[in-house]
Amino acid sequence: MTLRMMKGGLITAMLMGLAVPALAQAPATDGPLPDTAKMLRAALPHDLSPWNMFLTADSVVKGVIIGLALASVTTWTVGLAKAIELPLMQRKLRYGLAALDTAGSIAEAAKQLAGAGPDGKLLGAAMTEMRLSADGSVEGIKERVASRLERIEVGLGRGLSRGTGVLATIGATAPFVGLFGTVWAS
Repeated sequence: MTLRMMKGGLITAMLMGLAVPALAQAPATDGPLPDTAKMLRAALPHDLSPWNMFLTADSVVKGVIIGLALASVTTWTVGLAKAIELPLMQRKLRYGLAALDTAGSIAEAAKQLAGAGPDGKLLGAAMTEMRLSADGSVEGIKERVASRLERIEVGLGRGLSRGTGVLATIGATAPFVGLFGTVWAS
């Protein structure tokens, strides 16, 4: 028998020795007294619906419930907006990619995608920079086009992430609201 096993057995024996069942006092009578039963029934709430629990709660609990309801509505709103926004953006990008694949030249693709979605913005910015820098070096044009495209990409990414900060805040504070509710109710 190893020392580790002996320590484990000793700890188990100590814990089992401490786990003495609580001894309840024997009731004075076999059943509750009639007056006691009436008092218990009167003290218990009759309507346990969520609305009645809200109405009977104190002001702090009501404030927390209202805050949770607002957080829930906000979360669902952002979630539904993203569920609509992302597939629409994906459809626009697929259309733009198909237009780029079928176009014979950059000018033709720019005409097809003029103002139509993010790829139209990217292509329009590249065309504008190429027109403005026609007399420059190829490397300089490439750098300026890349810079413009990067700014547009950052702007589009910022637009797609709109509303997610609220979700992050709600998600980060939710455990603390639950802990507060548990402690306040004690």
